[in-house]
Amino acid sequence: MKITKTVLLAFLITLINVSSVLADGTPPSPGNRASAIPPPPADGPIDEYLIVLLICGFSFGIHTIYRYNLNKKASI
Repeated sequence: MKITKTVLLAFLITLINVSSVLADGTPPSPGNRASAIPPPPADGPIDEYLIVLLICGFSFGIHTIYRYNLNKKASI
């Protein structure tokens, strides 16, 4: 088991070092900034039902806490 851990550690260190050596050193030139990034959409889909999303998240949190407490009481 100890040999397996040592071999795995050596392999991971070698893999990390090789990827660092082979990585490209210089970033690409930025080019034309106006056309590189598209403008964001005018109306995102999350804007319409944000309250519903918050209510669903809150109710899921309450359900999860209740289920956890129920399992904890049953195991005692």
